[in-house]
Amino acid sequence: MGDRADVVTTSCEIVCLDVKGLSDGNDGPLVDESTCIAGSKNPPVPIQKTDGDILWKFDLVDQLGDCPHDVAACSVLVDGPILYCTSANGVNHEQTFCLHPDAPSFIALEAVTAKLLATGTENLGHRMWHCLLVPPTVEVVNGKRLVFFGCGDGLCYAFEALQEVPSAPIHFKKVWSYDCNPPHFRDPLGDGKPFTYYIGDKRKKYTTTKIDGTFLGPSEIVASPVFHEGRVYGTMGQDPRHGRGRGLLHCIDASKTGDITHSGCVWNYEGLERSISSVAISDGLVDAAELSGKAHCLEEDTGMPCWVHETNAETWSTPPVADGKVYVCTKKNLVTLDAGKEKKVISEITLGSTTYATPFVAKGTLFVCSQSYLWAVPKGAKFTQGAAAPSK
Repeated sequence: MGDRADVVTTSCEIVCLDVKGLSDGNDGPLVDESTCIAGSKNPPVPIQKTDGDILWKFDLVDQLGDCPHDVAACSVLVDGPILYCTSANGVNHEQTFCLHPDAPSFIALEAVTAKLLATGTENLGHRMWHCLLVPPTVEVVNGKRLVFFGCGDGLCYAFEALQEVPSAPIHFKKVWSYDCNPPHFRDPLGDGKPFTYYIGDKRKKYTTTKIDGTFLGPSEIVASPVFHEGRVYGTMGQDPRHGRGRGLLHCIDASKTGDITHSGCVWNYEGLERSISSVAISDGLVDAAELSGKAHCLEEDTGMPCWVHETNAETWSTPPVADGKVYVCTKKNLVTLDAGKEKKVISEITLGSTTYATPFVAKGTLFVCSQSYLWAVPKGAKFTQGAAAPSK
């Protein structure tokens, strides 16, 4: 936001940074960067003008009582003076229950000061399977600004966005909820008995999955919901370490209220496996990627598939659309396809190391980040093997 950058760290802190660092002075309210750089229980270290300038930090563990599973993995959403984020709360290491089930699941902070403005729980800690991972989305629906959260209980929620900074913390006001797991996903055996979420985890000795993508069971929302022309689009999936399984893509009418699991369903698509990617929407088409590597193109209005392309490598990132092309980053290649109803593969390029991040397009340039390299390709350039010199 402007001259600030907000980051969720692996220490489960939301940190606000001055993009100019300490080169223009040590701005506050936090001015003790030497302690932050050294780490807890270590003596402070001298700071330089080339070091980062931390303006403030908000500790999700100490200040909210959260207990994250693995580490915090969410990005923040800044909407004017308000910063929204999920809390990173999760289950224990054995993945059997949430250690702090009543800790907040959703939060809003004042973007300038880190003052806590709003919280929400929705009893989520008593239902979640894994953890809260998903960056929120904000849009206007019927004149009302809403914040959308995809969650670790398999539900997508819409809350009223804050219109101003309250004098004291408030609770989020829920507008609607949508269960992304249909009955045959929550109860695949049809016997009405609780179904063990982790029975489809390939690492478990008791697993029944064949690791071929056919396993049917409940999943959660791992990627940000996408809002477009009054609808919310969201995929379903699990931690990639759990392996393959059947997924879903939902199209939700965002104008409804209450429990809109049935009334808000415009269409859903069961043709893809588990996904941890958001969708891209352009020219009446929805492009989605599943974890196992297939790219899907659907009609926006109906959810009918136009084509499916097998990349033969895991895909973690969202497939952006730009300049009439769809860019699919896999753990092996960058695959470029024509952004149309007919499947056309334009190129497949090895980037030199594993790629997890979503490609980004800005000012006519495509940016692609792998674990070892950052590529910048201007519009019109032929992005072929060896066409650009990557920077480490």
